[in-house]
Amino acid sequence: GTFQCAEKEMLAALSFLKALRSTNTKEQARYSYLSEEPQQDTTNAILAVITEHTEWNIHAIPRKEFCNEVLKIVVKGEDSWIHDPLDVVNHCIHLLSVPSTDPETDAPAPTSSDVAQFDMEKVAIALAHELFTRNSTQRWPRDAFCTEWHLKMPGVGPQFEPSVELLLQHGVALSTISNDTNDSGESQPQLRYFPESKLPLESKVRFEKLFAVRNKWRHDDLEPYVAPLVVLEGKSLAELLLKHTVVTKDEDATQWYQSRATR
Repeated sequence: GTFQCAEKEMLAALSFLKALRSTNTKEQARYSYLSEEPQQDTTNAILAVITEHTEWNIHAIPRKEFCNEVLKIVVKGEDSWIHDPLDVVNHCIHLLSVPSTDPETDAPAPTSSDVAQFDMEKVAIALAHELFTRNSTQRWPRDAFCTEWHLKMPGVGPQFEPSVELLLQHGVALSTISNDTNDSGESQPQLRYFPESKLPLESKVRFEKLFAVRNKWRHDDLEPYVAPLVVLEGKSLAELLLKHTVVTKDEDATQWYQSRATR
Protein backbone atom coordinates (compact mmCIF):
# COMPACT_ATOMS: atom_id res chain seq x y z
CA GLY A 1 0.00 0.00 0.00
CA THR A 2 0.91 3.67 -0.18
CA PHE A 3 0.42 6.64 2.11
CA GLN A 4 0.67 10.39 1.76
CA CYS A 5 2.52 12.77 4.03
CA ALA A 6 4.28 16.11 3.86
CA GLU A 7 7.87 16.06 2.63
CA LYS A 8 9.07 17.55 5.91
CA GLU A 9 7.39 14.75 7.88
CA MET A 10 8.77 12.09 5.55
CA LEU A 11 12.33 13.40 5.80
CA ALA A 12 12.04 13.64 9.59
CA ALA A 13 10.87 10.01 9.71
CA LEU A 14 13.72 8.88 7.44
CA SER A 15 16.17 10.69 9.70
CA PHE A 16 14.66 9.07 12.80
CA LEU A 17 15.05 5.63 11.16
CA LYS A 18 18.64 6.52 10.18
CA ALA A 19 17.92 5.75 6.53
CA LEU A 20 20.93 5.78 4.22
CA ARG A 21 20.83 8.58 1.63
CA SER A 22 22.54 7.72 -1.66
CA THR A 23 24.76 10.51 -2.95
CA ASN A 24 26.16 8.91 -6.10
CA THR A 25 23.18 9.72 -8.28
CA LYS A 26 22.06 12.72 -10.28
CA GLU A 27 18.47 11.69 -9.88
CA GLN A 28 16.19 12.45 -6.94
CA ALA A 29 17.72 11.47 -3.59
CA ARG A 30 17.27 7.81 -2.76
CA TYR A 31 16.98 6.34 0.72
CA SER A 32 17.45 2.76 1.82
CA TYR A 33 17.79 0.70 4.98
CA LEU A 34 21.29 0.07 6.27
CA SER A 35 21.51 -3.10 8.33
CA GLU A 36 23.04 -2.97 11.79
CA GLU A 37 26.27 -4.88 11.10
CA PRO A 38 27.81 -2.62 8.41
CA GLN A 39 26.64 0.47 10.31
CA GLN A 40 28.27 -0.72 13.54
CA ASP A 41 31.46 -1.84 11.75
CA THR A 42 31.75 1.52 10.00
CA THR A 43 31.06 3.46 13.19
CA ASN A 44 33.75 1.48 15.01
CA ALA A 45 36.18 2.22 12.15
CA ILE A 46 35.35 5.94 12.41
CA LEU A 47 35.99 5.87 16.15
CA ALA A 48 39.29 4.06 15.60
CA VAL A 49 40.47 6.68 13.11
CA ILE A 50 39.39 9.55 15.38
CA THR A 51 41.26 8.00 18.29
CA GLU A 52 44.38 7.26 16.24
CA HIS A 53 44.73 10.62 14.49
CA THR A 54 45.07 12.92 17.48
CA GLU A 55 46.60 15.59 15.23
CA TRP A 56 43.17 16.34 13.73
CA ASN A 57 40.77 18.80 15.32
CA ILE A 58 37.63 16.74 15.93
CA HIS A 59 35.51 19.80 15.16
CA ALA A 60 37.11 20.32 11.71
CA ILE A 61 38.48 17.10 10.21
CA PRO A 62 39.26 17.06 6.46
CA ARG A 63 36.42 14.87 5.16
CA LYS A 64 38.10 13.36 2.09
CA GLU A 65 41.26 12.38 3.95
CA PHE A 66 39.24 11.08 6.87
CA CYS A 67 36.97 8.97 4.63
CA ASN A 68 40.00 7.43 2.93
CA GLU A 69 41.39 6.34 6.29
CA VAL A 70 38.05 4.82 7.33
CA LEU A 71 37.65 3.05 3.97
CA LYS A 72 41.01 1.34 4.46
CA ILE A 73 39.42 -0.44 7.43
CA VAL A 74 35.85 -1.10 6.33
CA VAL A 75 36.41 -2.32 2.76
CA LYS A 76 38.49 -5.29 3.89
CA GLY A 77 36.37 -8.40 3.45
CA GLU A 78 33.22 -6.40 2.74
CA ASP A 79 32.62 -7.51 -0.85
CA SER A 80 29.08 -8.52 0.08
CA TRP A 81 27.97 -4.96 0.89
CA ILE A 82 25.05 -3.86 -1.26
CA HIS A 83 25.72 -0.15 -0.64
CA ASP A 84 28.54 2.05 -1.87
CA PRO A 85 31.11 2.00 1.00
CA LEU A 86 31.70 5.74 0.64
CA ASP A 87 27.96 6.37 1.05
CA VAL A 88 28.00 4.25 4.20
CA VAL A 89 31.02 6.08 5.63
CA ASN A 90 29.49 9.51 4.95
CA HIS A 91 26.19 8.32 6.43
CA CYS A 92 27.85 7.18 9.66
CA ILE A 93 29.88 10.39 9.83
CA HIS A 94 26.60 12.30 9.55
CA LEU A 95 25.10 10.31 12.45
CA LEU A 96 28.05 11.38 14.64
CA SER A 97 28.18 14.98 13.46
CA VAL A 98 26.83 18.29 14.69
CA PRO A 99 23.22 18.46 13.43
CA SER A 100 22.57 20.23 10.15
CA THR A 101 19.23 21.00 8.52
CA ASP A 102 17.92 21.42 5.01
CA PRO A 103 17.00 25.13 4.68
CA GLU A 104 13.98 24.32 2.49
CA THR A 105 12.40 21.58 4.59
CA ASP A 106 13.97 22.30 8.01
CA ALA A 107 14.54 18.54 8.23
CA PRO A 108 17.85 16.93 9.25
CA ALA A 109 20.13 16.55 6.25
CA PRO A 110 23.63 15.23 5.65
CA THR A 111 26.25 17.87 5.00
CA SER A 112 28.31 18.05 1.81
CA SER A 113 31.01 20.11 3.52
CA ASP A 114 34.66 19.33 2.92
CA VAL A 115 35.06 19.30 6.70
CA ALA A 116 33.58 16.78 9.15
CA GLN A 117 32.45 18.41 12.39
CA PHE A 118 31.87 15.71 14.99
CA ASP A 119 29.53 16.12 17.95
CA MET A 120 31.46 15.21 21.10
CA GLU A 121 28.41 13.82 22.91
CA LYS A 122 27.52 11.58 19.95
CA VAL A 123 31.12 10.34 19.76
CA ALA A 124 31.08 9.66 23.51
CA ILE A 125 27.83 7.67 23.22
CA ALA A 126 29.17 5.66 20.26
CA LEU A 127 32.36 4.86 22.19
CA ALA A 128 30.24 3.70 25.13
CA HIS A 129 28.29 1.34 22.86
CA GLU A 130 31.58 -0.02 21.51
CA LEU A 131 32.94 -0.62 25.01
CA PHE A 132 29.80 -2.37 26.18
CA THR A 133 29.60 -4.66 23.14
CA ARG A 134 33.18 -5.79 23.78
CA ASN A 135 32.30 -6.73 27.36
CA SER A 136 30.56 -10.11 27.24
CA THR A 137 28.95 -9.65 30.68
CA GLN A 138 27.24 -6.41 29.57
CA ARG A 139 27.90 -5.02 33.05
CA TRP A 140 30.73 -2.79 34.24
CA PRO A 141 31.65 -1.38 37.62
CA ARG A 142 30.80 2.28 37.17
CA ASP A 143 34.21 3.70 38.04
CA ALA A 144 36.07 1.17 35.89
CA PHE A 145 33.85 1.91 32.91
CA CYS A 146 34.34 5.66 33.25
CA THR A 147 38.12 5.27 33.42
CA GLU A 148 38.21 3.21 30.21
CA TRP A 149 35.65 5.44 28.51
CA HIS A 150 37.50 8.67 29.25
CA LEU A 151 40.80 7.21 28.06
CA LYS A 152 39.23 6.49 24.68
CA MET A 153 37.68 9.94 24.28
CA PRO A 154 39.54 12.20 21.85
CA GLY A 155 40.64 15.37 23.58
CA VAL A 156 39.86 13.93 27.00
CA GLY A 157 40.48 16.31 29.85
CA PRO A 158 39.06 19.65 30.97
CA GLN A 159 37.64 20.36 27.49
CA PHE A 160 35.17 17.48 27.53
CA GLU A 161 34.84 14.57 29.92
CA PRO A 162 31.49 12.79 29.50
CA SER A 163 29.43 11.84 32.52
CA VAL A 164 27.44 8.67 33.15
CA GLU A 165 24.27 10.77 33.07
CA LEU A 166 24.79 11.15 29.32
CA LEU A 167 24.33 7.38 28.89
CA LEU A 168 21.29 7.27 31.18
CA GLN A 169 19.61 10.17 29.39
CA HIS A 170 20.13 8.62 25.92
CA GLY A 171 18.97 5.11 26.68
CA VAL A 172 22.37 3.43 26.53
CA ALA A 173 22.66 1.94 30.01
CA LEU A 174 20.99 1.59 33.38
CA SER A 175 22.54 2.38 36.72
CA THR A 176 22.38 -0.57 39.09
CA ILE A 177 23.94 -1.76 42.36
CA SER A 178 26.22 -4.78 42.46
CA ASN A 179 25.71 -7.57 44.99
CA ASP A 180 29.44 -7.35 45.68
CA THR A 181 30.84 -4.90 48.22
CA ASN A 182 34.15 -3.10 48.55
CA ASP A 183 36.59 -3.36 51.46
CA SER A 184 34.45 -0.94 53.45
CA GLY A 185 31.36 -3.11 52.99
CA GLU A 186 29.70 -0.64 50.60
CA SER A 187 27.74 -1.82 47.57
CA GLN A 188 29.35 -0.95 44.26
CA PRO A 189 27.47 1.00 41.57
CA GLN A 190 27.34 -0.69 38.16
CA LEU A 191 26.30 0.15 34.63
CA ARG A 192 24.17 -2.37 32.77
CA TYR A 193 24.11 -2.15 28.98
CA PHE A 194 20.51 -1.68 27.91
CA PRO A 195 20.37 0.05 24.51
CA GLU A 196 17.07 1.61 23.50
CA SER A 197 17.76 0.76 19.85
CA LYS A 198 17.49 -2.96 20.61
CA LEU A 199 13.95 -2.74 21.98
CA PRO A 200 10.84 -3.64 19.91
CA LEU A 201 9.20 -0.80 17.99
CA GLU A 202 5.65 -1.84 18.97
CA SER A 203 4.70 -0.03 22.18
CA LYS A 204 2.94 -2.92 23.95
CA VAL A 205 5.89 -5.26 23.48
CA ARG A 206 8.39 -2.53 24.35
CA PHE A 207 6.71 -1.84 27.68
CA GLU A 208 6.63 -5.57 28.40
CA LYS A 209 10.40 -5.70 27.86
CA LEU A 210 10.94 -2.64 30.04
CA PHE A 211 8.95 -4.03 32.96
CA ALA A 212 10.66 -7.39 32.61
CA VAL A 213 13.92 -5.57 33.41
CA ARG A 214 12.52 -3.41 36.21
CA ASN A 215 9.13 -3.75 37.87
CA LYS A 216 9.02 -0.01 38.51
CA TRP A 217 10.70 2.97 36.91
CA ARG A 218 11.36 6.61 37.71
CA HIS A 219 10.17 9.02 35.03
CA ASP A 220 13.66 10.23 34.08
CA ASP A 221 14.93 6.65 33.67
CA LEU A 222 11.92 5.56 31.63
CA GLU A 223 11.65 8.57 29.31
CA PRO A 224 14.55 7.79 26.92
CA TYR A 225 13.11 4.32 26.28
CA VAL A 226 9.60 5.62 25.58
CA ALA A 227 10.36 8.88 23.75
CA PRO A 228 11.04 7.18 20.36
CA LEU A 229 7.46 5.85 20.38
CA VAL A 230 6.23 9.45 20.25
CA VAL A 231 7.57 9.68 16.68
CA LEU A 232 6.60 6.14 15.68
CA GLU A 233 3.03 6.20 17.00
CA GLY A 234 2.20 9.89 16.85
CA LYS A 235 1.19 10.05 20.51
CA SER A 236 2.53 12.24 23.27
CA LEU A 237 4.75 10.85 26.00
CA ALA A 238 1.98 11.47 28.53
CA GLU A 239 -0.52 9.51 26.41
CA LEU A 240 1.81 6.54 26.10
CA LEU A 241 2.55 6.48 29.83
CA LEU A 242 -1.13 6.75 30.67
CA LYS A 243 -1.97 3.84 28.38
CA HIS A 244 0.74 1.45 29.54
CA THR A 245 1.59 2.43 33.12
CA VAL A 246 0.14 3.37 36.46
CA VAL A 247 1.75 5.81 38.88
CA THR A 248 2.43 4.95 42.50
CA LYS A 249 4.26 6.73 45.30
CA ASP A 250 6.36 5.30 48.09
CA GLU A 251 6.73 6.53 51.66
CA ASP A 252 9.05 9.39 50.75
CA ALA A 253 6.68 10.52 47.95
CA THR A 254 8.94 9.29 45.15
CA GLN A 255 6.84 8.73 42.02
CA TRP A 256 7.14 5.37 40.26
CA TYR A 257 5.73 3.99 37.00
CA GLN A 258 4.56 0.37 37.04
CA SER A 259 3.02 -1.84 34.38
CA ARG A 260 -0.72 -1.34 33.88
CA ALA A 261 -0.94 -4.88 32.41
CA THR A 262 0.06 -6.56 35.68
CA ARG A 263 -2.25 -4.62 37.97
